[in-house]
Amino acid sequence: MEITHLRTCLLFSRSLRRDATGRYAVRVGDESAEVVVEDAPYTVKSVTIQEGPAGLPNDYILHLNDGTQESLAAGALTASGRNVLYCKVKGGSERARFLRAAYYQICVQLRCDEEGERYWLPWRDKKIPIRLET
Repeated sequence: MEITHLRTCLLFSRSLRRDATGRYAVRVGDESAEVVVEDAPYTVKSVTIQEGPAGLPNDYILHLNDGTQESLAAGALTASGRNVLYCKVKGGSERARFLRAAYYQICVQLRCDEEGERYWLPWRDKKIPIRLET
């Protein structure tokens, strides 16, 4: 069942919890209901790219569907075989799927090697590699 009411979506995404067995539940007050997460429990709605002094990206701020913001962690990006971009969030414990707008925002910064086989994001004086899921 898809939830389309904006405030209900926000409440549910803020109330989502994973237990020790890996199952998800929405907990609001004293009430709790188990839910099935079909893809990723969080989504990246948009990305703010902060430039450093040399004009290179100094930080990528992810805006998540639960209303929180966090920096993209180095080594946290993966791409599925269908070109869907994911990253680790919530201290690396959860997976987030990039929505289309966020995907395009971050793809502007993508770089690749000469063979066009390995992709990464420039970050300070480093590279954030994008691993392909198998």
